[in-house]
Amino acid sequence: NIWSGVPGIMGFRGDNLTTATGVNPQTVLVPDEPGVVNVIANQSDVTILSGGVYEFDGIANPVVAMQGSGTADAPYLLIHLNTTGMENIQVSYNVRDIDSTADNSIQQVALHYRVGGTGNYTNLPDGYIPDASSGPSLATLVTPVSVTLPADANNQTTVQLRIMTTNAVGNDEWVGIDDISITGTMIGEPAPTVVSTSPANGAEGVALASDLTVTFSEPVAAPDGAFTLSCATSGAHTFARSTTDDVTFTLNPDADFSEGELCTASVLAAQVTDLDTIDPNDNMLADYVFTFTTYMSDPAPEVASTVPANNEPGVAVDAPLSVTFSEAVTLADGAVAISCVYSGAHSAVVTTTDSITHTITPDVAFTESERCTVTLESTLISDSSAQNPAADYTWSFTTYYDPAAVTPIAVARAAGAGWTGTLQGNVTL
Repeated sequence: NIWSGVPGIMGFRGDNLTTATGVNPQTVLVPDEPGVVNVIANQSDVTILSGGVYEFDGIANPVVAMQGSGTADAPYLLIHLNTTGMENIQVSYNVRDIDSTADNSIQQVALHYRVGGTGNYTNLPDGYIPDASSGPSLATLVTPVSVTLPADANNQTTVQLRIMTTNAVGNDEWVGIDDISITGTMIGEPAPTVVSTSPANGAEGVALASDLTVTFSEPVAAPDGAFTLSCATSGAHTFARSTTDDVTFTLNPDADFSEGELCTASVLAAQVTDLDTIDPNDNMLADYVFTFTTYMSDPAPEVASTVPANNEPGVAVDAPLSVTFSEAVTLADGAVAISCVYSGAHSAVVTTTDSITHTITPDVAFTESERCTVTLESTLISDSSAQNPAADYTWSFTTYYDPAAVTPIAVARAAGAGWTGTLQGNVTL
């Protein structure tokens, strides 16, 4: 009962795994722990009736075979695998009828597996043989088995296989497990990727003399042509490329950036290949693009807040408006335009005490329940450096509706179609 000469394979008698004869081994999935290790070596007589796992090295084609008995209820071979780094595990073997006696049993054979060394097994239906014997007085049947293990057996430190027969009705027949082959394919290594950049994607306020760095997921070959850099004002940049580990690459642009410009850097997938020897060189799967905005010593003014806020409802019809900027600015005549659905265009007086918050007082009150839009013309707004906001700024609000308030007929008429309110007097519709 010593299996040290066959690393990774052991035979077990399977005592008490079943309590009846003719049990389908596909259903015997409980573990057999510790189990009775079994091998009767150096045999040549296939008329032996006792069950278990036997080594028949005295026959023309030596093989390890098994048959059931009253003691060996479910004999099996247990195969230990380490599938680390492998996938698509293919298990193949031949099941040979070597019993030339007059016995004629139905000798079922099943294949089980489990991941890890504990717990129940899982049956593999494609490994089931309803009868691996051909008697009586025949020993010629060879049944090939070839099964791909389920994906959970991939890349595991411990996978166990169990090739099992069970005690048949009547006298069992010897079936040998021969030509065992277990193969797999190496798990393909992931393609290299960009894991980080400096500046990060979307970074703002980047120093004008900054270098760029690109860090990959593994060592790669990335020549100068693997990188491009272009900015809105300073244009395309060449650079000096360097690396000390083939993982992080530093790009030193030929010239400093301009203030407040958007720069776009690209890593070209077709130019980046990994350096490992596990498989053919892998390119990145797609280009990697990141952008950043450079530092601006005097940024352009922008709107910080408004009163009322954008889309605010219920605004009083005589409410003053205000806009607060990010810095002190001057609003030239015509910088503010107000347009309302019913009351139309409004002129306004703009006042300020600090040049940051500007109060806008319309010439006349708004009409109830109307939507008004305020537009700030960027070219008529400037800071102390004569910089304008980047674009016009627009916000809207809706005035308050008081159902108890009486609106003059002339005002309602001027508002036009869609006006909602309360009228007093003779109305012709």
